[in-house]
Amino acid sequence: MHDRRSRSTAYSRAWAERFGFRFHGAWPIEESSEFVWVISHDGEDGFAAADAAYYGSEERRRLSPDPAVHIVNSQADTTSPIL
Repeated sequence: MHDRRSRSTAYSRAWAERFGFRFHGAWPIEESSEFVWVISHDGEDGFAAADAAYYGSEERRRLSPDPAVHIVNSQADTTSPIL
């Protein structure tokens, strides 16, 4: 089944992978209208540098409409594997 959410997830995944991020999954939280996705980046420069490269890219600036108009709040947390 393809709905707006699955298309949005597929689009986000394609962009994440294009900039070297690994996409682990995405989940909606219906009660709070939130969307959680888990990505990682194993590059030498680290996640923050890859994130800055993505947001600073010409490709990102050319997106229309800007995907950021759909984001009310963003929170990024980092984790480390324990196993």
